[in-house]
Amino acid sequence: MKAGREFEWKHLRNLVYSDSEDEVETLLGAQLNSTQSLAVTTREFRDHINVEATWLNAATGRCNTLRKLLVKQRQHIATLDTLDTEQCQIVAEMSADRLPRSTRLQLSRELGELEERKSKATAELCEATKSATGEGAAIKQDLEQWCTKDKKITERIERSPMRTHDLQSDESHAQCLPRHQLSAAGIPQSSASDSLAPCGAVTTPEIDDSQLQADHGCRPTSVDNSHQHAWRTSRNPFSQTHQDRDDVTYNHEFKLPSISEHLHLPIIPAVLNICSSKEAPAKVPINHDAAAHSKVHQVPLQPKKRHVKWTIERGGCAAPDEERWLPRRVSKGHHSSTEGRQGTICLFYEQGSRRTMNVMAMPVFRKQKDDGSEEEISEEDLYRYTRYRWLCNEPENLSMRYRKFKISALVDAAVNAAGNCARSCVKLLKCTEGQYNKAFLMTMDNGAEVLARIPNPNAGPAFYTTASEVATRHFLRTVLNLPVPRIYAYSLDPLNPVGTEYIIEEKAGGKPLGSLWHQWQTESQLGLVTQLVDFETKLASVSFRRHGCIYYKKDLEKKGLPAYDLEAGSLSSDGPTRRLNSVIAEEFALGPLTEARLWERERATMNLDRGPWSTPLSYMAAMGINEIQWATAYAKPQMNAYRSIETPDSPDDYISLLKRYLQFAPYLSPGPFRTSLSHPDLHLDNIFVDPDTKKITCIIDWQSAAVSEPFLQHSIPRMLIPVGPCSPGERLEAALEESNVREESNGTVDLLSHYQNLSRLKNGQRWAAINLHNRPLLTEPVSLLCGAWSKNDIFSFRHALIHVAARWKEIAPATTPCPIQFTERELELHNGELELVEGLGEVLHQLQNDNLIPLGGMVLRENYEQALHINNSVREMFVDMAESESQKVLYSRIWPYQDRDS
Repeated sequence: MKAGREFEWKHLRNLVYSDSEDEVETLLGAQLNSTQSLAVTTREFRDHINVEATWLNAATGRCNTLRKLLVKQRQHIATLDTLDTEQCQIVAEMSADRLPRSTRLQLSRELGELEERKSKATAELCEATKSATGEGAAIKQDLEQWCTKDKKITERIERSPMRTHDLQSDESHAQCLPRHQLSAAGIPQSSASDSLAPCGAVTTPEIDDSQLQADHGCRPTSVDNSHQHAWRTSRNPFSQTHQDRDDVTYNHEFKLPSISEHLHLPIIPAVLNICSSKEAPAKVPINHDAAAHSKVHQVPLQPKKRHVKWTIERGGCAAPDEERWLPRRVSKGHHSSTEGRQGTICLFYEQGSRRTMNVMAMPVFRKQKDDGSEEEISEEDLYRYTRYRWLCNEPENLSMRYRKFKISALVDAAVNAAGNCARSCVKLLKCTEGQYNKAFLMTMDNGAEVLARIPNPNAGPAFYTTASEVATRHFLRTVLNLPVPRIYAYSLDPLNPVGTEYIIEEKAGGKPLGSLWHQWQTESQLGLVTQLVDFETKLASVSFRRHGCIYYKKDLEKKGLPAYDLEAGSLSSDGPTRRLNSVIAEEFALGPLTEARLWERERATMNLDRGPWSTPLSYMAAMGINEIQWATAYAKPQMNAYRSIETPDSPDDYISLLKRYLQFAPYLSPGPFRTSLSHPDLHLDNIFVDPDTKKITCIIDWQSAAVSEPFLQHSIPRMLIPVGPCSPGERLEAALEESNVREESNGTVDLLSHYQNLSRLKNGQRWAAINLHNRPLLTEPVSLLCGAWSKNDIFSFRHALIHVAARWKEIAPATTPCPIQFTERELELHNGELELVEGLGEVLHQLQNDNLIPLGGMVLRENYEQALHINNSVREMFVDMAESESQKVLYSRIWPYQDRDS
């Protein structure tokens, strides 16, 4: 630029000496215009530098605020760790033998107070996390606004006459020189200050050094003002390019004011939604014990540069492995395959005053429909339950199945878990929805597929359900060698970057049996039933001494819970039991049940007995005692229209029934049995098969699988129970009788008979246990009591107890009197209620049999409007059947498919 100006003034001096007045006047006018343009552009650039300084100060203030919030977050985590330690000590004291009752009560009170303090600390931790997340989002928004403003100002400066003149006179002077170099070049210091706006004019940001940054491995640093601004080149500030024959390389970098070493701020990537690179992450210590189970590690910010090579092709560019690194702005007029896709901008600072923007494209969101087809959905649909709707209490049912989480973090975790050089996820398919989990099939850019599963709130306690399922599936794969999907990654920490517990596993091989079963010939179906019997036989081949769920021992210990040894043994064909390999069994333990009914609402914070138990009687008694504790503390009077439309039921009546149940309990237990593991829900869609060989390839859905006594397990796989208007138990009993008659009459063997015969032959001990005399009579009370008051269905529980009392002689010896009695008034009220229940039940079962409204009022979303119209019409008809006005009011109240408050 200096050389260009010297040339102009020399030329002007020569013209003056030659007395060429016209030429001198023309050149002076041009020089004046150029000087005016130069002044305007200089002011714009100086204003830009001042704006840059203001933004940097504001960003520093926000980051200081964020750091304080994160310090507060760590303090809450430390408090939770302390409370966990105290809880472990109290639990250890309570587990001591022969502990005085007064001491045990005192410890129980202390444990209750401790639970309240933990709940308060957890709430404060969530609030701090929410505040930090909000502050991080604000920082990200400010950054995006600054980048937009920076781009506009840069473009104006590059179009200015001064910029054009500088490039034409001397491209080597495109970058501004420090002051001492400007002086050496003969340019006045004042001119340099006006035209270049040195970085020294920028106000130094105040970095809050009150908090140490040792935990991040870096010392506090501030912006160094001793350097000047580096002038931006004339190329695209977002994507510099150069061409080498037929290849074009994009360097996604642009200049910033020089920052000494690096600007270090204690930013947690999860808060700013920053994705880490695929390199091995640096380990950051996290105090809270649950975080140790997370496969997604928080990593510090790392400088990163990416040079992307693109090949020019006809009609555009091709870079199959680098799509996610291409910025939205496309140079040279080519079209990007990522145009229009969502992206996450990650900002990294490094020495050399460069910042790099990586754009990781988000996958396409799609949903699998019931017919197997797919449709595109919004992000919100990933969190919501969209398969069914309810004719009653729909908001409550939907909220129990709504789970918000961070999509970008889940995608990042899935990409890391997929391996095989996967760089990005290109498609996220929401699988056909179940009642308790959200499942997403995620396809990577290299074709790899993984399945991510997240539990819904109604699935039970997320930590316990996830921890138990992970350990149980590992046990099944390693000890029993059963076909169960492999788990690639999981997290038990709700504060992980995803925001909830999750499991990432391999995609199940084969196809769901439900899509093939009804197309198979009988011979193929019989072969599949044989495989199921072999599967159940292998499950029963390992027996235990307690009733509970399988966990990793380390997970229970870190939670401060007792971890009971498996004491598992393998049953050989000749009868004796052999203990499992101690090395294999050492990492596993038995812990509490994960059934949702034991953790619903207030029960989640109560100190209930959830196992494990050493005898069936201890399990049955614990269920009754737990319910009495809950009812005493939380049950309130509620209306029961089946009994009265004026007087509510009292919780005392429910507690009275529970106490009578405890008197029955010793007689309901058939005696000690060795427990075994069983699948909780063996229906068609949980079994995957090879369509060609018709062999089982995989069995899924082990959530809440438990080790229990065989007579408490499902006796027949649900897929073999006929569909009908009766209860599953009644349908099964009728099917068994029909099956026996058919086999005796013509010698043919149907599927149910084939299952029975093979089970009796191959799995004799389990078969004997599930075919105990009066088994349904013994097990119905314990299966119906938990949550009966919450569901407003104490009728079914009372009916089971009355049934036991009426058939007492079939249960106990003749010399043993029945320990409980029901008064005539109680039986009269119950029989009146029974008449209403049976009458209404006939109507509801008829609606189901005619494929109009399924039992429970849960209908497919596309059938909702039709079902709602039918429901309203049938309800009116049912009410019109009443013989009096009071009966009409009664009938309108007991109709089940309406909101409770209506």
